[in-house]
Amino acid sequence: MERALVLSGGGARGAFHVGVWKYLVEIGWKPDLICGTSVGAIVGAGIASGVSLERMVRLWLTYDNPRMYRPTIDKFIFSFLARKQFRSIADTARLRTMLLENLDFDDLKKSRTRLIIAALNMQKSRIDYFGNETITIDHMMAAGAVPLFFPWHKLKGTPYWDAGLMANTPIRPAIEYGAKSIIVVFLSPLGVFDQPEPRTHRQVVNLIGEQFLYGSYSTFPFDLLKTDAEIRVVAPTRMLGLRSILNFNKKQARGLIAEGYENARDQLKSLG
Repeated sequence: MERALVLSGGGARGAFHVGVWKYLVEIGWKPDLICGTSVGAIVGAGIASGVSLERMVRLWLTYDNPRMYRPTIDKFIFSFLARKQFRSIADTARLRTMLLENLDFDDLKKSRTRLIIAALNMQKSRIDYFGNETITIDHMMAAGAVPLFFPWHKLKGTPYWDAGLMANTPIRPAIEYGAKSIIVVFLSPLGVFDQPEPRTHRQVVNLIGEQFLYGSYSTFPFDLLKTDAEIRVVAPTRMLGLRSILNFNKKQARGLIAEGYENARDQLKSLG
């Protein structure tokens, strides 16, 4: 296993992944392994199954909020106040339809690019990883099931949701598979670019959210999982704000694709 691409979670910020992929395609850098959490799993599945770059860009510029999920905040509030069975803030049936229309799971199974996606086993509170040969639409929905906002999904009777809570940047499989060159894509500037002291309430809340996205990588036990891999990192240079995570609009997607491309070009100069 020579090359691995690790794609972090971050909801609608995943358009940044597409920009990074655009640069990697341009310089001819192809991964043998892709590891993804949440939207990183979705973008990774697109790459591994052979979705063209042009089509991927078009999808991000087509599927806005109304086409990705349906808010059910009224049912969420009612279930909370009435202490009824939990209801999520949004329904993801539209996301499921979009994935089924644009991902070929047969192509994914036959792909020469190994894909590993992460999902959080809710009963055991552990990260489980799934590969090409087992991934179905239900695995994709489980991987992208943002806790509280989206409903969890059951795999063989076991409930799963987004692994971002515990492994938002799933680098472990890349190391365990023995990848020699690893590119890690963050959807937050933390850990790469220093941040100023927050001064407003909004800045404090945003910083907490960014630290949540970066936290699992910052505590990853690199010293225990010894590796001689060359690890390169690509990240946004600015704070994107918490609202960006669920903001699937064309303007943001176009901007983040451009940023992903430009940042990859600047931060991966040694590859070009």
